[in-house]
Amino acid sequence: PIAQWPPEPAHERPLPPAPSPDPRSAQALSEGDLWLADADPAFRPAARIRLARRWLGQDDRRAARDNLMDALNWNAEDALAWWESAALERLAGNLDDRPQLENAHFLCPCDPLLRAEAFLSQPAQEGHGPNPLLKPFANDPESAAEAAERLIEAEQWESAAKFLDAALAWCDHGRLRLLLAWCLASRTRMAPEAARILQGAREWGPPFPWRPAERRALAELLASSNFVGIMQTCVPEALLRELSPAPEA
Repeated sequence: PIAQWPPEPAHERPLPPAPSPDPRSAQALSEGDLWLADADPAFRPAARIRLARRWLGQDDRRAARDNLMDALNWNAEDALAWWESAALERLAGNLDDRPQLENAHFLCPCDPLLRAEAFLSQPAQEGHGPNPLLKPFANDPESAAEAAERLIEAEQWESAAKFLDAALAWCDHGRLRLLLAWCLASRTRMAPEAARILQGAREWGPPFPWRPAERRALAELLASSNFVGIMQTCVPEALLRELSPAPEA
């Protein structure tokens, strides 16, 4: 088995520097919060996953892998942690032998994230039309948005953008365009491309964007001088009113 019991003591590597508070980041917790969580066996697996994501944000995959294995040693039934461990191997170029992915499929075989992972593990295909592996996302923006949000939470922004770009070929929906534009605008210098993607949005819902990542994307793009004009023209007025701060009494 991959997970070992009892867990070995965690490595003595110091905590990575805490990022500045950033609502985009699922692991933007203070060091004190992480230490308190790590000291409690009930919260330790979640704390280790947060640390793994923080290390991945610092481009230290070894430390990220160590923390994920610590999390799995304490909770071997966490399908998402098994997926994150397998995704780290993908990012390192190791695609041949990933038993972590088998465990994730065993624990949660219908998770849309695993279909996204299968797509991301394929060799790049140029000019071959929509990828048939993503056909189940056709007319299902909810599942596609869920998979993309999980990738973003795991600090895999480039993977999220690649998946969203391919998923749009099957499900051209405003929610997916919103997340793709956000990935490009916040983590690359492709603001013009992000604007073009937003301008092409036609269908938004219902259901309208409701996931935390979608709401953060809406708020950040509306707050950006580069995108506020585009957002005001392509986002439904009802959604803009909902996001607008209430007038002071």
